[in-house]
Amino acid sequence: MTGEEIYRFTQETLLSLARAAGVGVEFMEPIVLMGKLRIHKTPEKDDAYYWRSQLLLRVRRERTPDGTNWTFFGADSSRIITLFQEKRKKQE
Repeated sequence: MTGEEIYRFTQETLLSLARAAGVGVEFMEPIVLMGKLRIHKTPEKDDAYYWRSQLLLRVRRERTPDGTNWTFFGADSSRIITLFQEKRKKQE
């Protein structure tokens, strides 16, 4: 996957999880929604996404020689999915 695909997947997942938590994302301007969404680094260096004080999603990045594994976890720490982002090849 590309970085853009990972970014879109993250956004779609956050919107779905916010909707499931009762947030009316359809009625919010994107800037309002993003203003209320908070991102914190965990001690393990994961990105933890919160809606107000409610954890929605945690994302762990693990770099490898070939690229990066992005593992997505739900609020209950269950693994949702792991996506692989290949390293971009240098332009010659």
